[in-house]
Amino acid sequence: MGLLAILSLGVWCGFIYLVKRKGGSATVGIGGGFILALLLFAIAGAMIEPAGPAAAPAPRIATPKIGTQYKTRSGYLIAPTQGQYDKAVALAVDKVALAKLIDRGEAGILSQGITVYCDDIEFPGRIKIRLPGETEGVWTVIEAIEPGP
Repeated sequence: MGLLAILSLGVWCGFIYLVKRKGGSATVGIGGGFILALLLFAIAGAMIEPAGPAAAPAPRIATPKIGTQYKTRSGYLIAPTQGQYDKAVALAVDKVALAKLIDRGEAGILSQGITVYCDDIEFPGRIKIRLPGETEGVWTVIEAIEPGP
């Protein structure tokens, strides 16, 4: 908060102090107001946690190329078909239901740094990825991959 705001608050607190006291000197009232204002700012400042540096969002690959190698990012949902992916996304808020989908092999969650190939792209923002040596892939979102090796 700026110095002008602190001074204004101090004067107002001093004025209120004088009115409640019904007398006394203006310097005592304003001085008491400044002390009260500084005390309030100190308490408020101690209660507010300083914000750390904001994490930069992961860069999105503008247009992945089919057949190109990429690395995966952790935490993104995957599923063998687009329909199963839609179902997994819809049930993501229900942890028990999502766990059942994962147990049945209808969905999964990516780990960090797995090398994959881009097999297909569906817009807006869907991509089919495949592990090297595998014949079938899984669907996820473009944000789940980053430039590869």
